[in-house]
Amino acid sequence: MDSDALYAQIGNKISAARRDAGLTQNAVARQVGVSRASLANIEAGRQQVFVHHLVKIAHALELCDISALLHYDLNGQDHGLRAEDVRFSGADLSMEEREGVLAFLSRAASKDRHGDDAQPVR
Repeated sequence: MDSDALYAQIGNKISAARRDAGLTQNAVARQVGVSRASLANIEAGRQQVFVHHLVKIAHALELCDISALLHYDLNGQDHGLRAEDVRFSGADLSMEEREGVLAFLSRAASKDRHGDDAQPVR
């Protein structure tokens, strides 16, 4: 999957979750600390969303974790998110570091679903 399609899918999930929660773009944008236009661009897939913004968006939408917004099944089935797709503002991450971020997110989501001792499914 190319990164444009990935961000479009993430944006669609954010938009759908926001509407399901009955929230406006303005309300979510204020909680996240971005402009309404920036959130609109994220929802449309025109702007890449940072991990820390995903966490804030999930919190604003009262989601359990950010995995609901990602196009990646943290139960071990890869649906498109690859280490190559992980981007951080101001950080030049090696492929190994990107893979580490994905592994961390998997472990964090697994702990949220199964308790502190759960191991990620590989």
